Amino acid sequence: MQTTIGSESLKPFTRALACLCRYGDEITIHASPGWFSLSVVGVNRTSFCRFKFLRTFFERGYRIGQPSASRRRDQSGSNSRENEDELDVEELSQITGVILGKPLLAVLKGSGTDKSAERCQLEFIEGVESSLQTSEEDSMETRLVVKLFYKHGITRTHTFAISEPISTAAPALPHA
Repeated sequence: MQTTIGSESLKPFTRALACLCRYGDEITIHASPGWFSLSVVGVNRTSFCRFKFLRTFFERGYRIGQPSASRRRDQSGSNSRENEDELDVEELSQITGVILGKPLLAVLKGSGTDKSAERCQLEFIEGVESSLQTSEEDSMETRLVVKLFYKHGITRTHTFAISEPISTAAPALPHA
């Protein structure tokens, strides 16, 4: 999955993330072709909160999938691309994972990022099996790469580990 959050959408996104962090630490990311959601189940499993963002919320929409074989070849250095925003993507139906919310919130909220950043790029990178690793950058763990773009060409990149979700649904009500 790859998406770009514009400067006008970064503040509401950060506020939604701050709200989720009040419920619990482990935030579930769920992306499907029509929408992107962040949800959390409270520590005692008595509360649930979810924010759902439509594709139109993001600056250029978003794409779900993995870079195609031609993109992987380009990253290895045989053919360079001038514009990283234009990726060939093999489409997937949905992506789900769990990330720790407070470290992500610290990056997005710290040092006035939501006020001074021009845009934020989120990229969900699937882990590679150990037998298929081609470089040191390939990893078995799935990760979220957050790139913050500022004025004068300054870019900050942060990487967060993503784990598999235990449950993707809201907690069920007990039968009485």
